[in-house]
Amino acid sequence: MENIGKMTLRNRGGFAAKLQFALQTDSGWQHIDGSQGITNPMDVTLDPGEFGVPDGGKVSIYVFVVWGADKQGSEVFTYTRGSPHRAEYTITGATLTNTLTFDGIK
Repeated sequence: MENIGKMTLRNRGGFAAKLQFALQTDSGWQHIDGSQGITNPMDVTLDPGEFGVPDGGKVSIYVFVVWGADKQGSEVFTYTRGSPHRAEYTITGATLTNTLTFDGIK
């Protein structure tokens, strides 16, 4: 499992989206709010720790699609405060038929 210090979301869809987080806990996934809504062609990069993800926490991206189908990434990372590694994603499509793509670690 790779460590990351930040996550990036590129919105290339026809909708507003918010970069949020899913924190893995003993009882399942905990949803954590993040950015304000961004529209195409905006990007946002956030440090999950600034929104309550603890150092060493297991985290995935969660994309809240305004008035649409939300997406959670299948990749799970270890959040490491101050890590230079960043998980990058792009979301495309329409509100109800969108695709979240993992672009890699930068």
